[in-house]
Amino acid sequence: GDVIVFTESVLHAAFGGGKGRQQHAISFFANPRTDEEEELIRRLYEKSKYSYRPALSYIDSGSPRIQRMVSRLVEWGFNPLPF
Repeated sequence: GDVIVFTESVLHAAFGGGKGRQQHAISFFANPRTDEEEELIRRLYEKSKYSYRPALSYIDSGSPRIQRMVSRLVEWGFNPLPF
């Protein structure tokens, strides 16, 4: 398969996708350093259905590095995804 990486500001589209074709989006953001940055993430969380929700597999990971990646989201009480 193909992997394409771009920022959210790039206009993009896909046409002619066949049956079984999937899209997976992964968002990364810097660890917030100010109250305003934290508040922005909280507002985005409230507006989304899946984003900003840590996967249980990350929360329960045996890797401290992976656990740290989602620790702030867990601290803030963001609901985890069940995978």
